[in-house]
This record gives sequence, structure tokens and C-alpha cells, in this order.
Amino acid sequence: MTQDEYAEMLSQAKEQFKQGTPLFGKD
Repeated sequence: MTQDEYAEMLSQAKEQFKQGTPLFGKD
């Protein structure tokens, strides 16, 4: 995984957290 992909994953996780969506509930 590249650094950019990792940063993108983190930003998506942050957005989901703000919306109250479980981070790892489902793929």
C-alpha cells in the first residue's frame, strides 16, 4: 500500500467516524 492510499483510507475512516458508521463493520 502506498502512502497516498494509506492517507485516503484514513480520511475515509474519519468521514465514516463523523457519520457514526462502524469503521470495520463490513467490507
